[in-house]
This record gives sequence, C-alpha cells and structure tokens, in this order.
Amino acid sequence: GDEFSIANAGGVAYYDSVIYAISDNPGAVLRFKASDGTPLNGWTVSYRTGDVDVDTTGHVFVSHKIEAMFSVYDTDGTELTGSPFGVAGWHLNRGLSVTQDGSKVFLADESSDVIAMYTGSISGTVADYTQGTDFMTGLSNPSACEIDPNGRMWISNTGSNELIIV
Repeated sequence: GDEFSIANAGGVAYYDSVIYAISDNPGAVLRFKASDGTPLNGWTVSYRTGDVDVDTTGHVFVSHKIEAMFSVYDTDGTELTGSPFGVAGWHLNRGLSVTQDGSKVFLADESSDVIAMYTGSISGTVADYTQGTDFMTGLSNPSACEIDPNGRMWISNTGSNELIIV
C-alpha cells in the first residue's frame, strides 16, 4: 500500500468515501479520497489533536489531546457554534468515539482514568452537548474507545494491558 508522512499521526475515521486522519502538533484534520488516497482539503486547528470520529450525518468530532475537551465541525472544517465542549486544563485525552446518530460522545481521559460521556445534539450549525455521568470509572490510563455496530464499547485500558468490552 501507499504511505503518507504525517507529523504525529493520530486517529482515523471514515465517512462517505473520505478518510479523516489527524495530525498533532501542529493540529490538523487531514482528508483523503478513500478509493485511491488522493489528498482532499483538510483544515488546521489551534489545539493538539487526540482522535477523530464522524457521525452518520457527517459531523466531525475531534478530541483535544491535552484537555478533556472535543470540538465539532462540519465536513468543510467549519467549527459549529457552541463548540468546543468539556473542561479546559491538563488532561491527557486521546480516544474519542461518537454514536452513529451523534447523540453521545465518549472521551478516554487518561488523566482521570475514566471514559467521560457527553450527551447532546446538533441542529443546523449549532452543537449542544453536556457532560453526563462517566460511562466507566476506575480504569488505568484508557487510551482509546470505540462503539461497535451492536452498541458495545471497546476500551483500550493501556495501564492494565487489557481490552475491555462493555
């Protein structure tokens, strides 16, 4: 296969024949045509990126690597009104997963050893999310999380060298 040089590559997501990938430091969301890897227009961000996911309507969710936060964009890279969400301040935060309908966002917060959960919605160009009860606590450096088509959460619990399926 083909290789691309990406500075500090992070998460990867797929939506509508486009691969989204993130580059950290400087932060950027990169886009590629899935069929042949042709680079498409991406965008830069003003924070270090941790992970990326896309809901079924094409909204792009990007976690902030060193804050317990995430931002929401349309497919052209315009940040939605109300974004970002979460708590500023030092938190090592890499993993992010979004339900298909975009109603729940999960962040793997390595500093707090939790999978934080946010609930909300997007209407037009406005996003509104509120932090709820943590999805899972008592973890050891969770570095990634993903929701499968059956609604199960897969968690990379790095500090304990285990993969948890909930």
